[in-house]
Amino acid sequence: MMSNFKADIYKIRKEKVFSISLLLCILLEFLFTFVMREKSGDTGVIFTLSTSTAFLPLLFIAVDLFVWGEDFVSRTINTQIIKSSSRLSLFIYKVVTTILYSTVHLLVAYLSVAVFRGIFADSVSLSTVWNIAVYQYPYYLCMMFLSIFIFNYVDKVNYAQLIYVVIVILFDNLVSFSMANVIDPELLNHFLLFNQLKAVTGSGEFLTLSVMIALIFSVLYFIFSYYLFNEREFK
Repeated sequence: MMSNFKADIYKIRKEKVFSISLLLCILLEFLFTFVMREKSGDTGVIFTLSTSTAFLPLLFIAVDLFVWGEDFVSRTINTQIIKSSSRLSLFIYKVVTTILYSTVHLLVAYLSVAVFRGIFADSVSLSTVWNIAVYQYPYYLCMMFLSIFIFNYVDKVNYAQLIYVVIVILFDNLVSFSMANVIDPELLNHFLLFNQLKAVTGSGEFLTLSVMIALIFSVLYFIFSYYLFNEREFK
């Protein structure tokens, strides 16, 4: 798989694959940090990174299009399957690179907040940024696996993008509205992972029920995605 990774890196550098998504990430963090510049200390960092959760998961689409979408549309996935030792090894490679490239986007976001807070607020607690990043990561990881599942479940790449965007933007609100009278609100709240992500402050217990739910869903998305990938006929 190292040859595939080298080919990916070459393509990313030559075609500047993530230049737009990373630039957008930096610009949005610049905007959010500037708006929150009057909030001092850790409060400003928390509010900025909380606001960022509304758009950061959407940037994963750029990664999914590169890792999955292009190969599905151009059917080069068939060549990759033939060259790989097994579908499992190819699938794991694609999952790992999806997580890697998505995590790079997150790191750029966190570093941007740290830099811009240092500029606009004259001070920034790197430990606070780090703690929030660690506490938020299980939720972001779950969203990465969700996007992988959607791109493997939906045949049309455009529809896969649309479904993922709708889920990121509307899912928690729709579920809370429709299920509020069916499921205990306190229990339901643990399953609203986008809301839980937004509420992260980087302190308190790490392995909460919501985090465990996010990790369990990540495993389930991984298993179902592999099943779909293994059974799918790419024509």
